[in-house]
Amino acid sequence: MSQDDVDIARRLLHAWSRRDVDAAIDLLHEDIEWRPALTAGSLEGTVYRGPDGVRAWFRELDDVWAELSYEIDEVRDVGEGRVVMLGHFHAVGRESGVTIDQPQGFVFTMVGGRVARALSLASQQDALEAAGLQE
Repeated sequence: MSQDDVDIARRLLHAWSRRDVDAAIDLLHEDIEWRPALTAGSLEGTVYRGPDGVRAWFRELDDVWAELSYEIDEVRDVGEGRVVMLGHFHAVGRESGVTIDQPQGFVFTMVGGRVARALSLASQQDALEAAGLQE
């Protein structure tokens, strides 16, 4: 496992949980493509490109969610600069107060020591399958 890649992915999710946009952007490749499982408007298939796109997504999330966090349970090396992270997503709606707690997974692809692609999936099994790992 590339410990550097794992460390970058962990730092990115910790920055995301803290809503530290600048710290997150510092870990992203200039051509980042972020495909979240969760968007402010729950629009499946939304893709955020480049640092400006990711900043816009952070703003959208902040408008809708009072709390957001991600607890990492497991990290897997997929090879070829890819890292799979499995964990639990927690959020509380800003206006509704609705709480979401669910397992979730990420597949990160690294280029030049930065995250070039982030794929967030609504289940850990989906993340494993997207990474080519079957359970």
